[in-house]
Amino acid sequence: MNASYLRSLDVHHLSILNILLREQSVSRTAELLDQPQPAISRALRRLRETFSDPILVRCGTGMVLTDAGQAMREPVRKALANLDSLFNIDTSFLPQVSDRQFLIASADCLGAVVLPFVASRILAAGPHLRLHARAIGSEFDYAGALESGELDLVFGCWTSPPENLRSSTLCTVDLVCLTRQDHPIAQGPIGLEQYLHARHVVPLATSPSEPGPIDLQLAHLGHRRNIAVTLPEYNIVPYMLMESDLVFTTGRPAAERMAKHFPLTLSPAPPELAPVRFYQLWHERAHDAASSRWLRAQSIEAVHTALERDSLAIS
Repeated sequence: MNASYLRSLDVHHLSILNILLREQSVSRTAELLDQPQPAISRALRRLRETFSDPILVRCGTGMVLTDAGQAMREPVRKALANLDSLFNIDTSFLPQVSDRQFLIASADCLGAVVLPFVASRILAAGPHLRLHARAIGSEFDYAGALESGELDLVFGCWTSPPENLRSSTLCTVDLVCLTRQDHPIAQGPIGLEQYLHARHVVPLATSPSEPGPIDLQLAHLGHRRNIAVTLPEYNIVPYMLMESDLVFTTGRPAAERMAKHFPLTLSPAPPELAPVRFYQLWHERAHDAASSRWLRAQSIEAVHTALERDSLAIS
């Protein structure tokens, strides 16, 4: 077999070969393919050079297959069938019949607000759809998990999203300070100096090597807040606030939810702290997948539903 010819063998010539092997006739193959007979003769000549075998030889008034040609019939038929299967893979996504499990990691401050609505939309779309959600821990390699397929989406807050991942904006929210109801700082507008002198509680950052968006904003202003307590879990925060003079800064939607269930007070953050933007991230490998596009659309709709229900405007 001529390897250089084999590398240039295309599906067109493979299709011609399949019909030649079946019909054992150049004229009949040309007729079936609606091509001039000289074109089929040229194709047969190339195939003979590729396989270093005549493939078809004259016998009386007709042609017969050589031993090699006879041996090619089934492998060529199967090769074309496999190619047909390849190009007819169903890449659509029908939530009504799918049994897909979606995998989402979320920052705690957004997860409590949005994930219930994401789950509701997914479960309502199909009886066999499932959702597995987890928090973004400080040691969790969410970028690697997206690349490997362990995750479909990540929800979080970044000053600018990672450049090596695809992203879209979910929402932009104002920052507020959450404290116990009789906290001195809650009695009026909070100025930047008062904010910096207060003692703060913060959950662990998504990345141990990079400060969160609030501390990055303060750093750009040349300031640093007094972080007195760091916590591994977001749901410990309200209990910590009720028993101390700590201040917790977060997006308004999460703070509103927390204040509904605990005796806590919201105060606008100092005006120097700009609203923060939340994103959803996904990997390039899943960008065009129908299921991924569907999930991303559901997430955006879920965020709108969550914020509208809380009477909050999306910037």
